[in-house]
Amino acid sequence: MSSGHDGTIAGCVYEHLIGSKTLVIAFSSLDDHRERTGKFDFFYLTKQTKFSVVLVRDVGNTWFHNPVDRDRRSKDHLTRYLLDISSRFDRVICLGSSMGAYGAILIGRAIGAHKIIAFAPQTFLGVEETGEIGDQRYTKHLKRIEDLGIEANATSLSTLSQEWDGSLTIYIGDTDHHDQIHADRLVGRSGVSVIALKDLGHGLINPLKTAGILNSILAAALDTDEPYDPSGPMDAFKSTYRHTLALSRNMVADPTKGSIELSAEILNCSDHVWPSSETGRVKIFYWVVYLDRGIEVTHGELPVTGEPLAPNGSSSETIKIDFRALSAGHYEAHINLGVGKTKLHEIGSRASRVGFEVVNVALPSFVDCQVAGRLNLESDGQSSIDAATWSTRETGLLHFPVSGKRLHTEAGVLQNGRVTIDTVAGGFGIIGPFIPLQAGFYEGTFIFDGKPPVGEVTIDVVDVKNHGGQIYAMKRFTFDSERSLAVTWKLPEYTECLEVRLFCQPGFSGSVESLAIKSFL
Repeated sequence: MSSGHDGTIAGCVYEHLIGSKTLVIAFSSLDDHRERTGKFDFFYLTKQTKFSVVLVRDVGNTWFHNPVDRDRRSKDHLTRYLLDISSRFDRVICLGSSMGAYGAILIGRAIGAHKIIAFAPQTFLGVEETGEIGDQRYTKHLKRIEDLGIEANATSLSTLSQEWDGSLTIYIGDTDHHDQIHADRLVGRSGVSVIALKDLGHGLINPLKTAGILNSILAAALDTDEPYDPSGPMDAFKSTYRHTLALSRNMVADPTKGSIELSAEILNCSDHVWPSSETGRVKIFYWVVYLDRGIEVTHGELPVTGEPLAPNGSSSETIKIDFRALSAGHYEAHINLGVGKTKLHEIGSRASRVGFEVVNVALPSFVDCQVAGRLNLESDGQSSIDAATWSTRETGLLHFPVSGKRLHTEAGVLQNGRVTIDTVAGGFGIIGPFIPLQAGFYEGTFIFDGKPPVGEVTIDVVDVKNHGGQIYAMKRFTFDSERSLAVTWKLPEYTECLEVRLFCQPGFSGSVESLAIKSFL
C-alpha cells in the first residue's frame, strides 16, 4: 500500500484497502500538472471506513491507454493489476469524471465491475471524429494518443463487447451538447442509463460534491444497481443560493494602484440564511476575458463581507481587479457568486458582466541586457510602470529544444529536430515549457531554423497555475528576415507553471528549433 496524507503520492495507483467486501476504484481526470503535483481525484474517499478504495491516475493524459508507472505501463498491465485486486471483493464500483469517467468505463467493464458511475465521459477519442462534432477541448492531448500508434477505432467505447452484466450510469449536464453526443453513443446498450441534470455543464462533478450529492450517488450505488437521479436534491441546492447581483456601471480606475474598482449589490432571494452550515461561506468569483483573443487572463475570489445574510437581505461589495499585467485591448469582467469550489454559473446562475478597455499600457521591454551589468527599461506610450534603470545581472539561461519533452505543438509537425509550421487556419505553433520560475526579469527567445519565417505571430507569457491564465507579456511580430524573436517580462512573484506560447496567424510558415529563457536579477 502506498502512503500519503493529501493525495500526493508517487506512481499511478494508490491503495486504501480495509477489511470490507466492497471496493471502489476512482479514476482521475485530465490534468497537465498531475505528474508534478502527484495528486489523485477523489482522495477524500480514503478517509471513510465503509469500503476499500483504489485511486488511479494517468499522468500522461492518454485516457488510461498508456498510464505512466514503473509497473503498470500500459492499459493491459493496469487492467490485470485491477482485476487481481477486484477479485478479492464481492462488489466493485468504478467511477470518474471526464477522462476519469472514460477510464472507469473502459477498465471497469474489462474487470467486470458491478457498477460504473461516469460523470461527463468522453466515449470516442479520434481527433477527426471529435473534430466533426466541433469538440476541440482535448485535441492537443488526443493527438498524443495517435502518436502512440493507437487507432481511433480502438479508443471508442461503443466498440466494446456487449458481454457485461453490470450497470453503467452516465451523468451529464444538459447545457453541454458535446457531452450529450458522447453519451448518446452508448444509449440503448444493456445496463446503460443516462441522466441529464438541468443547468449543469461539463464540470458537474464540482457542484454535486459541494452539495453533498456525490456522496448520495455513491451510497445508492453501494446498495443497488438501480440508477439514482439527484435532480430533486440538486434543485434544492440551487434554490438555497437564489440571488441577484447588480453591478454599477460606474467603474473607478486608479492608475497609481493599477486597479479597477466595481461596486456590486447582492440580494439573497432564497429562503435560507447565508452562509449555510452544510456548504460553507458564499464567495464572489470574478474572471476577466481578453475579448481580442477570447481567453481568460485573470481571476480571483473574495468573501461576501455582509454575511450572515438573511432571506431578502442585501450586501454592498467592492471588487478590485488588477489591470497592471493586462495588455492594451478590450476586456470583459464576469462576476458571480459561488460556494466551496462551485461557481453558481455552473448550476444555471447567469454571471453579471461589464466591459472595459485598457489603453496605452505596456510592460517594459528589455534592451542592452549585457551592457555594464545594467538593465534599461523602455515603455511604449503611457505605462503604469515607471521607466527607470535597474541594477541587474544575467543569472542563467534555460534552453528547451522542440525535440525535448517540455515543448509541444498544435499547429505544427515535429520532424528532424524542429517543428515545421505551415498553417492556413492559424494556431499555436509552440506551447510550453510549463516550468516553475522565481520572481524576477526574464527574456524568452524563439529560435527558427531553415528558411526565414513568413507571416505574423504573437508571443505571450502565461501563468497557468497561480493565477489561472494571467498574461505577463504579449507581443505581435511581422517577420522580415529575422531568425529569432524575443519577448521580455517581469514576474512579480514565484510561479509554479509558466507557459510561453507562439501563436501563428493564418498563412504563417516557418520552422522552430528551440526556446531559450534568460533570467536577470
